[in-house]
Amino acid sequence: MRRTAWNPAKCWSVGLALGMCACMTPRASAMPSGRAWIPFTVMDVAGSTDYLGMPRLDYDEGGAPRFVMAVRWEGSPRHLWSNFEWADSGWVRTIISDVRAGYWPEFAITSSANRAIAFLSYYDVATGPFATWLAISGEGRSGVASPDSVSLTTTQSTEYGAAASATRRWAIRSEQRAPEYEFHVRVFYSDTLRSWHEVPRLGLDEDHCTIAPLGDTTAMVVYAGLSGLQYAILDGTQWRETGNLDPRPFNASHPRLRLRRSGGL
Repeated sequence: MRRTAWNPAKCWSVGLALGMCACMTPRASAMPSGRAWIPFTVMDVAGSTDYLGMPRLDYDEGGAPRFVMAVRWEGSPRHLWSNFEWADSGWVRTIISDVRAGYWPEFAITSSANRAIAFLSYYDVATGPFATWLAISGEGRSGVASPDSVSLTTTQSTEYGAAASATRRWAIRSEQRAPEYEFHVRVFYSDTLRSWHEVPRLGLDEDHCTIAPLGDTTAMVVYAGLSGLQYAILDGTQWRETGNLDPRPFNASHPRLRLRRSGGL
């Protein structure tokens, strides 16, 4: 089998070896002359006495850092988002949202001001412990908007993400499907709030995926797995072009796309 089981003994051995190397190193490196760390910032969330978790750091369309994390991580209500925006020399926190989420957020790659995050919603009695919703919420200085449910999915799948242009949103998910228990890349698009459409699935057994806009109604998908490292271009509702970047099966993982300020990806 290609997926190896987690071995605690090996992990402890590696961790111990790294720890010993760190302890035995006789010198420390200093920062370059003229540079220094700025003071620490405590990311305190007023009104929350429970754990913070699942942080995600990125930057907006203007290049300014932005930060989102879950608050009340192990309390009730569960997994609510809090946004932070960088303002000149410090973080400014926006309001705590009432959007529940059970897994790490992924910032949508957007070519417009339509910022959003994709996440898996916390399961409830209706979906059960192994099913959840892939959801997208608008995100900005005023907080996180009410989620838009894209599709029911499973918690035993792998990556997901989102993209947005001025007129369209896309969502992507590498999902394990029965009875073959292989991973297929599912892609959805939406031109209207609360309405999502799925296009033909991609890949043979693909663990990881990402998506980014190319235009108002076109997007690029990159996925990794049995196909190696593969890309596909979605033009409207049809796959227009595909290509292989690395044919080695299961060699690549966690592909990511970024918009270049000069244009392109």
